[in-house]
Amino acid sequence: FQNLAKVCRIGTHLFHFAEYVNALRGWGRGLRNAVGRWYLEQEVDKLAYQVVKYQQRDSWSHGDLLRLAHPKAPSAEHEAVFRWILSGAEGLGERTVKRKVNGEDRVATYAPAGKLPPIVEAFEKAKKASGKGEIVGLINDFDLPREAIPTQWLNEVAVWDALLQRMPITALVRNLGKMTAIGLVKPFSEAAGLVVSKLGDAALLKRARIHPLAVLIAQKVYAQGRGEKGSLTWQPVSRIIDALDKAFYATFQNVEPCGKPVLLALDVSGSMDGSMIAGSCLSAREASAAMALVTAATEPDCEIIAFSAAANGHGGQWGGGESGITRVAISPRMRLDSVIEKVRAIPMGGTDCALPMVWARRNKLRVSAFVTYTDSETWAGNIHPAQALRQYRDEFVGDAKAVVAGMTSNGFTLADPNDRGMLDVVGFDTSVPAVISDFVRAE
Repeated sequence: FQNLAKVCRIGTHLFHFAEYVNALRGWGRGLRNAVGRWYLEQEVDKLAYQVVKYQQRDSWSHGDLLRLAHPKAPSAEHEAVFRWILSGAEGLGERTVKRKVNGEDRVATYAPAGKLPPIVEAFEKAKKASGKGEIVGLINDFDLPREAIPTQWLNEVAVWDALLQRMPITALVRNLGKMTAIGLVKPFSEAAGLVVSKLGDAALLKRARIHPLAVLIAQKVYAQGRGEKGSLTWQPVSRIIDALDKAFYATFQNVEPCGKPVLLALDVSGSMDGSMIAGSCLSAREASAAMALVTAATEPDCEIIAFSAAANGHGGQWGGGESGITRVAISPRMRLDSVIEKVRAIPMGGTDCALPMVWARRNKLRVSAFVTYTDSETWAGNIHPAQALRQYRDEFVGDAKAVVAGMTSNGFTLADPNDRGMLDVVGFDTSVPAVISDFVRAE
């Protein structure tokens, strides 16, 4: 409960958390108090920005959470924000509310609330704006985020131009297609220059904590000229594609390394090219190669191997005999397309997820974490991965861990549910690398 605000840094995180709570447990007093503190311990201006920018998600709103938590406002300004969340601008004046208490009718009278923070007042004005000039003025004067702009103004070039001037990197990457589609970002435009400048700012990228994989997916989507959902299309600007490519490598600095000896095992089978991850246009081959490159660039002590054909030329489970293991030399200075071609050229073998432990044991290597990236081809060969890991621990590293990421899996189970050092990841998105890293570090 004390750490809730550290985990749920923004309103969207809090809504996700509330949805998880509904699935996993009930709303006890301690939990309600913790959610209440999320609102009480924020400075009123920061709280106002949160409730304007992150209004609802997962069928939850701030009003829902306030009704559950019943926090007592620490200031008149907080009270004004709470009243606005619950009743809108009309609920700020003096009002009388009838309610039942222990079966009896009671009447509660509320005094007028304090003054709303400027960004909330600007949000209310934006709802009633009659021209794009008024919207642009509100954006410039009060730093209104895109989420606060009424939908009818989100096809105006001037509105997006005002938003772009102060747009955070994550939002910029997410909205590149829209800004290009309406004609704001185009060849030789000032907007394109500003986008390139922001994407090339290492300090901005680091502050945003954006993961390289998120940038890579954004580049692939932008370059194809259409979104994965909806009907939006655009003509990509080559400068932006190049800037995203450079940002991919620049964001390696955002990855927190495990800091332990890591053995990364890659599925190199042909199906990796046809399996798309996270509902994106990125294949499991591209994503796993990207993770291999990121690992090589960020981990001080790592080795990368591939599930290859055995020495006799057979392909493991499907071709007969045991799959082989091929060491893959990946330099942090390599380009991603070179890494992809390198792993694609390796003769494929069956993805026997016990082999990394067997191979490390045979070669007397001290490894703290075995991480396997595959699509949906996970299987156990002559020995189960859980047993292979136990044997490895007995001889070498007693607390070694094993992670298998089935990046496009329909469902599998390899980890021993009673072994806290084994993790199955079913599916894949941009949050998975951080989850794996935290797991390996035992956080």
